[in-house]
Amino acid sequence: MITHNAVTRIHDKYYDLSKFKHPGGPLAISLTDQRDATGLFVSHHPFVDKSKLESIMKKYETKAPEGVEIEKDTYFDYEKPTPFAQEIVSRCKTYFEGIAKKKGISITAATKATPKRQLENYFYFFLYLYAVYCWFLGEWWTIVGMPFAVWTASIHLFHDATHFAFSRNWFVNYIMPYLLSPLLVSPMDWYHQHSIGHHVHTNVSWKDPDLAHAPVVYRVHSSVKWRKAHIGQAKQKTPWIWALAMPIGLNLISPI
Repeated sequence: MITHNAVTRIHDKYYDLSKFKHPGGPLAISLTDQRDATGLFVSHHPFVDKSKLESIMKKYETKAPEGVEIEKDTYFDYEKPTPFAQEIVSRCKTYFEGIAKKKGISITAATKATPKRQLENYFYFFLYLYAVYCWFLGEWWTIVGMPFAVWTASIHLFHDATHFAFSRNWFVNYIMPYLLSPLLVSPMDWYHQHSIGHHVHTNVSWKDPDLAHAPVVYRVHSSVKWRKAHIGQAKQKTPWIWALAMPIGLNLISPI
């Protein structure tokens, strides 16, 4: 629960969302607090009628906060999306409208995981729990099996939930990542680095944290200074870099 004024900047207007009961729960609101959340707002409401959004948001419009500077996100022009962006949204909307019509549900519900997909996620989660249990028993196969199980569970259940896509129930999306976090990463750290940093400014130099996960030994973008250690990284270092990144990098080094 947010106890202070959750002021955010969206499309050059300021909003106090502290009393807004968002379908994504209080977590969704907290991620917009005291930042320009235009990118998050646009990317999470691609199929909602613009006039409907404006009528809802108008109730929470406020003045610019005193003593708090919310820097404007100027990298993208969200008021004038490119033809490519418009085509992507249009095609995705057509796809999910087809699913919604076929199943007799809303387009928002159509974007969430199906019951079959949720069962698959639960299977991966219990596979992860079993691998951890066997690891403590000293089973040799867990040397390879546990990292695989952790990675499989994380790219499905953890990732979907932190994108608010696992369930229509915000609390389910909120609690599921914490079931995996002991061997993976702090969910809150992930929200800020991945959901906000990476997905709002994908592949943008000095803005996308995913471009610099392990710059000392791994280089995937020109914004990372080249080192001799990067030679042969694709064939020689990728497996062990990710093996270390899961339990050590994301959970210990990155938050520090």
